[in-house]
Amino acid sequence: LNSNTSQLFEYWSIGESMTDESIFHKGEPGYLDELEQRLTKAVTQQSIADVPLGSFLSGGIDSALITAILQKNSERQVETFSLGFEEERYNEANYAKRVADHLGTKHHELIVRSDDLQDIIPQLAKMYDEPFGDPSAIPTYIVSQFAKSKVTVALTGDGGDELFGGYNHYHRSAQIWTTINKIPKSLRKILASALLPLGKKIYEIPLGRKIERLSSYLLCNSMFDCYKVQICASQVEIDKLLKFDGVTSVLDQHHDLDGYQAMMYADAKCYLPDDILAKVDRASMAVSLE
Repeated sequence: LNSNTSQLFEYWSIGESMTDESIFHKGEPGYLDELEQRLTKAVTQQSIADVPLGSFLSGGIDSALITAILQKNSERQVETFSLGFEEERYNEANYAKRVADHLGTKHHELIVRSDDLQDIIPQLAKMYDEPFGDPSAIPTYIVSQFAKSKVTVALTGDGGDELFGGYNHYHRSAQIWTTINKIPKSLRKILASALLPLGKKIYEIPLGRKIERLSSYLLCNSMFDCYKVQICASQVEIDKLLKFDGVTSVLDQHHDLDGYQAMMYADAKCYLPDDILAKVDRASMAVSLE
């Protein structure tokens, strides 16, 4: 709030930061050095606490990096927390354990069963206070509850995928665009116009949904269009996507953003604050974990 005019103003914009060319002249070694300095400063600032502090550790790059910096700058063992699952194809606990052993943290692991997950579902409406469709809200609540038994504050690795292009749908969108861009645009339109009515007619079965999605891909004119198809359930959603939070206007103003930059920007403006951060904040606050 500007005290002189009593008007709200945006003091920082990710869109402006992404297109600030003054930061694009350091070369890879310079970027790496500055990245380490900024991450270290951020983790150090967020680890100032008068209460026990720990870290969520999934075994992935993001949480492992945050935990590594936290442990490097800590005078005692950092408490780390991870979930494992009975179903082996979903279980990443072994990766987290290997990272914890390498970093020398005091690691805590909880193996959950399907019944444990189902028991949380009735609590979700009270926890989120609005419709919230991310199923990972359930394990997030469980690991928050688990961490709260040992610590009061925990750091996480959320936000890394949006900043560094970590989501699979970025790479799939690039692959799909590379493939369909080889087909002449006029032919793609003909194929799409033939397939779309068929897909809508049999939409209730999986084949119908695949046909509708294929027709949507054929109408794409860029990698970013493919991204929109990737993350939407239907053509109706695609038409409505990104008409809020200033995403469309920024992308229209900055045509120089390549496909990856545009996708990461859209996720940072919409998916990160409206899903990822909301999920972790409300799940952790439900058990009074900072």
